Amino acid sequence: MKVLLTNDDGYNSPLYLKLADYLIAEDWIEELCLVAPAYEQSWIGTAVSTHHSVEVSEKRFDEKQIWTVKGTPSDCTTIGSFNIMNEPPDLIISGINFGSNAGTAFATNSGTLAGARQAAYLGLNGIACSAVIEPELREAWRQKDFDFLNQASSTINHIAKTHVELIRKCLKQDFFNKNPLVADYISINTPMCIENTKTFITQFKDTKYIPFFEKQDDGKFKHSFKGFKNIVKFENSHHKEESKDEVLPFDIDVLNQGFSSVTLLRSSYGVCDLGAEIQRVF
Repeated sequence: MKVLLTNDDGYNSPLYLKLADYLIAEDWIEELCLVAPAYEQSWIGTAVSTHHSVEVSEKRFDEKQIWTVKGTPSDCTTIGSFNIMNEPPDLIISGINFGSNAGTAFATNSGTLAGARQAAYLGLNGIACSAVIEPELREAWRQKDFDFLNQASSTINHIAKTHVELIRKCLKQDFFNKNPLVADYISINTPMCIENTKTFITQFKDTKYIPFFEKQDDGKFKHSFKGFKNIVKFENSHHKEESKDEVLPFDIDVLNQGFSSVTLLRSSYGVCDLGAEIQRVF
């Protein structure tokens, strides 16, 4: 299988680089091409560069050959698939993101999901990977404190290893090729403490942002995320393994209970209607 690996945090993200290390070791991957933004592109959504040329450079970084793109994750997916690789990949993996992309608001704005969503728009298979991160580690990434990030290598290793296992599970379930088609692209989210191996098939929880731009003294406005204003429990947030007919649990609820979440998505109309034949837990 030929795989393109991208993200929205940038080519120097420790989670991206460690995921690459684990994927390189996978025997089911025949070719792995690393194509990532030259600088962080979080919250950019599925934006595509249209008003300027996109500069692409090949560089050696962390003992890996990486194509850096001065553009968006969608640019990386498109250029990587059709202009860098000799032929389009069988799978685009996007991530691992420093933070969850659960819920409708994050999923829509996420550059990580955009890398996988753009794959679907191009007729390719995409998987987005995101992880709930401890506040100290997340702040270290925000400040680009690589000394602290290097000290957290065991945590980063564990997260990357878990995501490779979940990617493998999704491919084994053959979600992209079931008849009728189940998924165009997939969103994986892992909780902060990845101790339980149980993973739930989920739907997005509806989320609304608390307004987050703050006015500065110079009259400019600065992005300052303040959370969601409507996180409440719904009747179908409780999931029971033995019940196969209940509606899918919500991704945020699953993460909050310490389980991993896999959301199967259609590029045309959102979350898949899985039908009774798909297991809710795997």
